[in-house]
Amino acid sequence: VLERRAECEKALAAAERAHLAAVRALADRRAGLATLAGRVEALRSAAAANAEEIERLSEELAEAHERMQAAQEELETTRAELGIEDESGAEGSLAAWLHELEQRCAETAEAHEAARERVRELTARERDAEQRLAHWRARVEALSVGLTPRDGSAALLDSEPSIGVLGSVPTLVTVDPSARTAIAVALGALADAVAVESTEAAADALQRLRDGDSGRATLVVAGATPPNNDQPPPVGRWAADLVTAPDPLLGSLRQLLDGVVVVDDLDTARAVIADHPELTAVTLDGELLSRTRAVGGSGASTGSLDLKAALDEAVAAQERVEQELAELRPMLDGARAEEAARLADLEAAQKAQAAAEQQRAAASAQLSRLEQAVRSAAAEAERLRARRDAVEARRADALVSLQAAEEQLAL
Repeated sequence: VLERRAECEKALAAAERAHLAAVRALADRRAGLATLAGRVEALRSAAAANAEEIERLSEELAEAHERMQAAQEELETTRAELGIEDESGAEGSLAAWLHELEQRCAETAEAHEAARERVRELTARERDAEQRLAHWRARVEALSVGLTPRDGSAALLDSEPSIGVLGSVPTLVTVDPSARTAIAVALGALADAVAVESTEAAADALQRLRDGDSGRATLVVAGATPPNNDQPPPVGRWAADLVTAPDPLLGSLRQLLDGVVVVDDLDTARAVIADHPELTAVTLDGELLSRTRAVGGSGASTGSLDLKAALDEAVAAQERVEQELAELRPMLDGARAEEAARLADLEAAQKAQAAAEQQRAAASAQLSRLEQAVRSAAAEAERLRARRDAVEARRADALVSLQAAEEQLAL
């Protein structure tokens, strides 16, 4: 009985231990299932949160792509407006444009400088011509003063034409330039005389001078018949052939100079008088020799004929300078207008160049800003994509773990 009891007690103890182990195992399983259920719930929550984050990141990524696309389109539009096809051609295109403007500025500056130089040249010529004109005007005035008759001659020349005064002999007579001094000496006081149209006019003129107490005057009476002398001179030239004057006066001058021969020097004059004592010889230097009189010596005398010739030369020179100025001043006005036009071109080119520099700076800044916007949008999109990929990887891992836990929980 005791043995049986001992065996039963052992069996009971074994059964109690088995029951306790089963209770413990059941408790452990319940605890494991609870833990597994919590893990499953946690994995489901994580998977749902990952899904939400993936959706949010996808939306942000789409927005980033839209911003990048908009920035790229704006960049391409700006490049197209600036005539730039791609990024590599931006600086080259702008540089070529600026180089063209710089070349244009250089060309316009060169043209303006040429126009300025032309103005300077013409201005210098005008100044020189004005100085020469002032010189010739002063000379004409001085010679005119020297030719102004005095005493009775002046009174006669200032009188009305009705008394028969033709004018002063120097203003009416033209003499061969080479023989001007010789003719003045041959005529003597008559070279400065007043020409009248007739003897009656001469008498009236003298009476007028006496009545008016106007001084004395030497007169040449026009209208005389010129001598008929067709023979050549023995040497030199006939003095009468070297003088021209209006017809009424020419005959009288030829008569006054009849028998006067113009020779080169005094030795020739001496030989002429020795062989032809009836003639009068006068040299080109103004020495006169005849059987009855002689004039000459050292020092040159300036007669009215010389003054008149000098006055004619001065007047001709003055007229030439005046004509030169009349032609020069329109040229100078045109050159100044050309300089003003070239200056306007230069200023316009410089203004265009400055505007181009500003435009290049603005375009470069705008392109840099747009390129930076494109790069920033691309970097943001790449960052969001990397984050989404990482979240998707975590969600995939969570889904795998969830599936394993749900399968384990289903056992």
